[in-house]
Amino acid sequence: MSTPKYTVKNVKTFRGMEGTGYECMLYRDGKCVATVTDTADGGDVNIYWKDARKPRIEVACTNYKDEPWTRKCTPEEAIFVAHLETLPKEKGYGMELKVSDGMFIERLVSAFEEEKQVRRWCKSKTVFKLKGDAEGSYRTVKAPYGPKVKAFIMDQYGDKVVEILNERFAA
Repeated sequence: MSTPKYTVKNVKTFRGMEGTGYECMLYRDGKCVATVTDTADGGDVNIYWKDARKPRIEVACTNYKDEPWTRKCTPEEAIFVAHLETLPKEKGYGMELKVSDGMFIERLVSAFEEEKQVRRWCKSKTVFKLKGDAEGSYRTVKAPYGPKVKAFIMDQYGDKVVEILNERFAA
């Protein structure tokens, strides 16, 4: 079985008691599988599976302490949980953390919002990245992208240019 590709669409953000919240639709391989809400109140992310009326499946997984447990899931949720189990642990707070459903979806939402911002910038500026630039940081030229601007960037930075984002996000 191939690795599922998860994306989010229809992201709506709002200000909550504990920061920024969101509501979005979760897609697996192009098919909408759930509605997700983070109310920004310090609680867990709420996932409303589209196949909630289907019979539950028992899925063997591990909790945050790596202890085995069985979770009853909808068929789509079972695919999602199995996918999360394949992800490598991450370092944080002085320990290794298992990627939770909330962490995973939060990253999808953040990537969606970042892409939305970059697309907005690309309408009036030329946006590019250089080797060594911090993750999520971009450089801009205050001119619309075109052959002359590309030549300027390449003359100025040469092989340090990782990507000119206007080429990926052409309007």
